[in-house]
Amino acid sequence: MRHRADEAGAIQRLLAHGLYAYVERVERRHGVHARAMLGPRRTRSIMAARTELYVLLAHTEGLAFAEIGRVLGRDHTTIMSAVHSYEERLAQGFATDRARAEAFRAERESRARFEAVGPPRPP
Repeated sequence: MRHRADEAGAIQRLLAHGLYAYVERVERRHGVHARAMLGPRRTRSIMAARTELYVLLAHTEGLAFAEIGRVLGRDHTTIMSAVHSYEERLAQGFATDRARAEAFRAERESRARFEAVGPPRPP
């Protein structure tokens, strides 16, 4: 039962830091529930989703590995290893993932600008 409390704590920290949108995006893309992604299991699908979450937080938000580790309840070396191995795969030709991360960042910034200004007013 200890893991369930850890997962809930990670979700609360993500919400508090305004980062839960990344979890939702990865959930939709991989079909892996947040609790599974933030839990202890290491199946291939969960690890792929988890790695994408780490990369999005590192590249899109510019968070340090230690910060990501604190928010997600993992050691920073785990985050670092996953991101570096992802970057190695990226260098070997998986450039579309970087493009997805950039598109997500642009989408998030656009949404933030829209929310700050509000919807257009009718004439």
